[in-house]
Amino acid sequence: MHAAVWPEVLDALRKANVTNYSIFRRDSLLFSYMEYRGSDLVADMAGMASDPATKRWWEVVMPLQRTMRSSADEEWWARWKKCSTSSNRGVMGVFSQSARTRYGVAR
Repeated sequence: MHAAVWPEVLDALRKANVTNYSIFRRDSLLFSYMEYRGSDLVADMAGMASDPATKRWWEVVMPLQRTMRSSADEEWWARWKKCSTSSNRGVMGVFSQSARTRYGVAR
């Protein structure tokens, strides 16, 4: 599924100043990585969340995921502590656990 992200969703990511957004999968675990180039992450993420295409995309992919057991109940993503980086750019890594559903495994 994530191998064919809708072009409108990719456009919303670009408009939100997100570059190099990648999702990795190992067994049933997903690791998401993005680089942020803007100056107001909260506003840019709110703008992306209000995008109609992104909302439709999330309706499709969210049922295929579940939170990490170690996340607080209200947190969808578990943030990782950064141990090392080779640059001073804004980098965020997040981790989620995918779920097997009638639709299969999130890819």
